Amino acid sequence: MTGTGHGSSTTAASAAGERHHQTSQPSARKTHAEDRNLQLTIILILVSSSYVLAYIPVLLHFVMSKIQLWGLIYVSRSTLTIVGNYSKALYVAGFAINFFLYTVSGRVFRDQLRKIVCGCCSRPSGGSHAGMTMNTVVTHGRID
Repeated sequence: MTGTGHGSSTTAASAAGERHHQTSQPSARKTHAEDRNLQLTIILILVSSSYVLAYIPVLLHFVMSKIQLWGLIYVSRSTLTIVGNYSKALYVAGFAINFFLYTVSGRVFRDQLRKIVCGCCSRPSGGSHAGMTMNTVVTHGRID
């Protein structure tokens, strides 16, 4: 009889351990999801801010040229051209900055970039890339 009681207490202990494992697993998923959401929020704030900062000179150039056309201020044509060229260059460079922002602030982006670059570089020179499709890249390197 004592053996049966001992077995049931072992079963109860293992059931309690399973319940603890089941309840701790969703908590770990929630923490991981919160971490990814925070990371995504940071990336979006950085990208949006860089866009606004890169667009402000274009906007100022536009306002300066309109005010100059109305005759409210005088700005030489060469000055407007120089300001326009620099502001447009900064605006275009703002899009290139996004790659660096994603690389610096996004762990998932870095991991996927590393998989893509290292996966392509580590293939044998005679190897075929026929098995690699866009679906392979989207599914994070898993081949279905």
